[in-house]
Amino acid sequence: MAIKLTRFYDKLNTLKEELEDKIGDIEEKRDAIEDKACEHDRDMTDKEQERYDELDQEISDIEECLENIESAIYSLEEYTD
Repeated sequence: MAIKLTRFYDKLNTLKEELEDKIGDIEEKRDAIEDKACEHDRDMTDKEQERYDELDQEISDIEECLENIESAIYSLEEYTD
């Protein structure tokens, strides 16, 4: 049984790392939109703001999934201790 739990734990941690990387990538895209506007000393256009907001929402959605995975990892750790 411990082997199966270890494999599950490892998969959860791998998924967690992949989601953290995905968040980082999206944050870079989102921040680039804001940086572009700042470089040109202007506010974001409506289209830029819309895209910025979409990326921000995507980050929030992934963070919610990440919290659930972290909770599952914690529960698994507590169960195996």
